[in-house]
Amino acid sequence: MARWYEQGFTFCNNLSFGLQQSQGGPCGILAAVQAEMIRYLIDSDNQDVPILSTIEAQTLLIHAILNILYRALPPNKKCITLCIFGIFIH
Repeated sequence: MARWYEQGFTFCNNLSFGLQQSQGGPCGILAAVQAEMIRYLIDSDNQDVPILSTIEAQTLLIHAILNILYRALPPNKKCITLCIFGIFIH
């Protein structure tokens, strides 16, 4: 379980929106978030595999996580507040 806390969300070097799993991290969580990211890309009208900037990939990741959390809310509680601290873009 400690490996899960060390995982975080990191992107692959060879696919700008691909999430990378390391150290036997939580593959189920990563797969769900990755699927949501791909769903968002498919819903856009772009027919090609996109090459995203770092900021675009991070924004896509945030949207994916928020969409998953939003769908998990009870029907009468459809509000999410997001606070992001210490975002560093390299």
